[in-house]
Amino acid sequence: MDNTTRCGLVVYVHTPRHLKELRKYGTIYYFSRKMRYVVMYVDKENKQQIVEEISELGFVKQVIDSHMSELREQLISRSATDLIEFDKRDDEEEP
Repeated sequence: MDNTTRCGLVVYVHTPRHLKELRKYGTIYYFSRKMRYVVMYVDKENKQQIVEEISELGFVKQVIDSHMSELREQLISRSATDLIEFDKRDDEEEP
């Protein structure tokens, strides 16, 4: 298993026709056809170079850093455990 550090990018595009070109820069995680944006993950080491290259493509409107990695993991893990406990309470109340 490869332990490279990844970071997220949000890429706004004019048209979905050229999504295959973005695959060579990183892993496409999600594409919204209605809002016309792509969430993708790239290597953190080459992020600045990749952002510059993607920004120069003709079908790209804007490239934004995803701030998901900046969220505290404690906050994320706490919300997940709260949901699990909430589900357990619902199961106990059923006759």
